[in-house]
Amino acid sequence: MTPIAKYLASTGAPLMANVYPYFAYVGNLRAQIDDINYALFTSPGTVVPDGSKAYQNQFDAIVDTFYSALESAGAGSVPIVVSESGWPSAGGTAASASNAQTSGRRRRPEKRKEREEFTSGNKCCNLSEVQ
Repeated sequence: MTPIAKYLASTGAPLMANVYPYFAYVGNLRAQIDDINYALFTSPGTVVPDGSKAYQNQFDAIVDTFYSALESAGAGSVPIVVSESGWPSAGGTAASASNAQTSGRRRRPEKRKEREEFTSGNKCCNLSEVQ
């Protein structure tokens, strides 16, 4: 990853990141961390304290992981653009239309987001592979 990160830094290009709290949530179930509110942006407070940082949702924690990796690669100036995100509406653990709608609800719906979501139609993945 280091050569790619340094190339992005030299050109000023962003890192395009696919950020799926759903997959982190399903993976965390195996680790017995099962706060669906953390994954769906509905947690009323800090769920994961991490040194000086406090995470209220899985999305921010995932994005910060990308930033940490870029810093470790000597490319901390590279911006991150979330290229995909979403929650499946059927076919897996906690996959429901209600959860997909909650996950996709934006704080500023009038602002256009440059991202691709898979909440409608589960188009990106075979969810049976993550069960």
